[in-house]
Amino acid sequence: MSTPLHPFLVHFPIALWLAGSLTLLWAKWKPHWQATAWWMLAWAGLFAIGAAVSGYQAFSGIETPSPRLVSHQSLGILMPFLMIGCLLLRGHFYLKKTAVNAWLFIALSLLISGLLVYVAGLGGQAVYLDGSGIVV
Repeated sequence: MSTPLHPFLVHFPIALWLAGSLTLLWAKWKPHWQATAWWMLAWAGLFAIGAAVSGYQAFSGIETPSPRLVSHQSLGILMPFLMIGCLLLRGHFYLKKTAVNAWLFIALSLLISGLLVYVAGLGGQAVYLDGSGIVV
């Protein structure tokens, strides 16, 4: 059995998206932080693809997944699409030079953050409470 990459990769998009979302909120009052926030969110979206692919690979090797793991996998596959969708929407308005209320993207990134924390919690519960993915 090879070493699963998912437990290693998954922490990068979580940490970067949460930090980027909070930095985006902070940038509302300190605008020079805005570029930093968007770079963190962009890297989070990129790492989310790797986390989702490695998670799907790890999930496919489990014979009887717990209900929590099934929910984690279903929502986890959705996360990169939500994250990248938010970034593409922001990029669209930026390139079109269309004025959009900054609170829209702050709210959207924080909403995605909440879902991300929930999905991560499901994954942790699936491993530590249900024993999913643990080889004895």
